This record gives sequence, C-alpha cells and structure tokens, in this order.
Amino acid sequence: MSKKFVLIDGRAEKYISEPLKALGYEVLSLPPFDKLDTPVAAHPDMLVWIYEKKIITHAEYYPLARSVFETLEKSGYEMVLSEQIISKKYPSDVPLNCALVGNFLIANIAALSPLIANVAKENQISVLHVNQGYAKCSTLIVDDSSVITADASIAKACARVGIDVLSISEGNIRLDGYGYGFIGGCGGVDESRIFFAGDPKLHPDGNAIIDFCEKHGKQITVLSDMPLLDVGSLFFV
Repeated sequence: MSKKFVLIDGRAEKYISEPLKALGYEVLSLPPFDKLDTPVAAHPDMLVWIYEKKIITHAEYYPLARSVFETLEKSGYEMVLSEQIISKKYPSDVPLNCALVGNFLIANIAALSPLIANVAKENQISVLHVNQGYAKCSTLIVDDSSVITADASIAKACARVGIDVLSISEGNIRLDGYGYGFIGGCGGVDESRIFFAGDPKLHPDGNAIIDFCEKHGKQITVLSDMPLLDVGSLFFV
C-alpha cells in the first residue's frame, strides 16, 4: 500500500496534525503564498487542484512549497504549473477553487483556470457553473454523489443533476480575518472516513451534518474539540 499524504494549511498544523499523524498519515504542511489574502494564503483549496495523479498549482507558488511538491512527485504525482496571474482581488484569487464531485466539476466558469477546464474536457467531466467563485471552500464533498453547502447556487446546481445536497445555514464557522468561513474548508474525505477540523456538534446544523455523513456511509473523525474551523480543506492523496 502506498503512503497516504494529507495536504493542510501549515498554520493550522497545531490544531489538526497530531490526530492525522496518529492515524498513519504523512502531513504535508503548505506555507503561505503572499499573492493571496492572508487568512487564506496557505489554504490548500486556494493553492492546489488535484485530479487522479495530476496536481495543478501556481507557478510562482511551486518554489515556496518545493519540499511538499517534490515529496508528491517522488510518489508518482505529476505537477502542472499554472502561469495565470494571481492577486488578492477576487476573482483573480480563485482559479483553482473548484470542487470535483463524481463526474461533475462545481465552478464559476468565468474564474476557472483554463488548465482545469482542459482536464475536465479531456476526461468528459461536466462543469456545473455556479455564482460562487469559492466553490471548493463552499462545498464539503461527502462522496461522489453528495455534498454539504450553505451556498444556494451550489445547492441548486447539484440538485439539478441528482447530487444529494444538505443545505445548511451560513456562518458559525471560524476563519480568522473574515466574518466567517465555509463548510468545505472544514474538512476532507479519505475513503470511508470524513474528517472535520473542529466539532460539527457545535454547529447549529451539527446533527443534520452528522446524520447526512453517516447516511452516506462515512465514519466521522473530529480532529479538535473546537468549533468548526475553515482550514481551506484537507486534501488526501
């Protein structure tokens, strides 16, 4: 069995890394990228997009996280570098922020990286256009046919193609520097286990979140006893 890695915001390491390591994962901590706004500057869902053994990242970011990416390359991943100009101003910050759910890619097409659009086209992945540019931040992928979101445009687009959606209330998720964060940034899935940075029971819709995950066969692992924290998603590779 090949080694399991999990990509995380390096600044959140103190909150979530030890339980992941205890479960046998090698934690790869991403450093901040100064082209992005500080609260999200090390968020995986702003810095990388992964499809099978291909990882797309910003060309200017690669040298900053070289040790992380070289570790992945040695494990058989192909790094693809985007030359797209990135800035802190939306939507120039979100070209990689899209959510792959089964054979559907949830994205704001106007903001989507052409590299990702090409991968979708080559692999016959249908792009679901949504108004939300922070599509991955806003979408917690439970499995290939179910998601949790507080975003109405994402919920509507998913329901239209038969993806099971749990719609939750906005807010009640911590993201230092912003008023609140998003449910997609609070966790990630590896096979039958769904991980949360923080305790979903402390969210107003916590029971519904837990029930929905369990309905779809996911075992819930809580990485800290704090309220839900937006760490920019956990990417298991």
